[in-house]
Amino acid sequence: MPMIDLATRSASARRPGRAIWAGAMLVALFGVMAPDRAAALDAKTEPALSGLFKLSIGGVKAGEVRIDGTTREGRYRIAASIGTAGIVRTFYKAGIDAEVEGAADEAGLAPRRFQSRSFDPDKTRNVEMRYADGAPAVAAEPAYDPKPWQLDPATQTGTLDPLSAALTAFAPRPAGDLCDRTVRIFDARRLFAVSLEAESRPQRGVITCEAAYVRLGGFKPKMLAKPPFPFSVEFVERTDGLWEIERAVGPTPVGQAVLARVR
Repeated sequence: MPMIDLATRSASARRPGRAIWAGAMLVALFGVMAPDRAAALDAKTEPALSGLFKLSIGGVKAGEVRIDGTTREGRYRIAASIGTAGIVRTFYKAGIDAEVEGAADEAGLAPRRFQSRSFDPDKTRNVEMRYADGAPAVAAEPAYDPKPWQLDPATQTGTLDPLSAALTAFAPRPAGDLCDRTVRIFDARRLFAVSLEAESRPQRGVITCEAAYVRLGGFKPKMLAKPPFPFSVEFVERTDGLWEIERAVGPTPVGQAVLARVR
């Protein structure tokens, strides 16, 4: 799933609609917080994932994220849709529809095919990643313009696509397994890491993990040199004693961004 880097403040200032959509895309990334593949899913539980999340920036509704995933008999499939919403959508329509399928076992998730369709007022692009021996092969229409800093997808063995990472993240887990982990994600162009670090004690039924988005490759040099983007992730306890992601919060150039579960 292509990600838009929110840190380009000059472009944001010139195009307010694009600034808000950039916020939506980066906050959507907050859902992509998974442990390394070695941190196994329990194949017997066959974890499922579904939910509707609302994005607000500066207190104004800006977008929605819908995601639905299932794991069954050693395979998994996830579909997600991200789009502008509310008053933002009246003047800036943009979105991403994506899906992935792959194998699931005690070792974790292994994507086989990821595809996405992204659109905004300027263009529509279709992207596909097919995996062989853990390495993605990328096809895009229209093709990406060559860049001197671009990465060779064949070197990204062992990375996860954003949706596969999301399923692992949203699978309910014990309180002690929420934080202190890092995942490397390749989105067909860029390589980045999301790290969950310090864990707070439960307060009013919420555990908060401090987190960071770190650029690793495939970015312009000036963007690659920027410091990590900090944010926080909140988990709540379910009736069965496991914890699931409920909310993510982080700063943007146009106000505080909050991605909150609606259902």
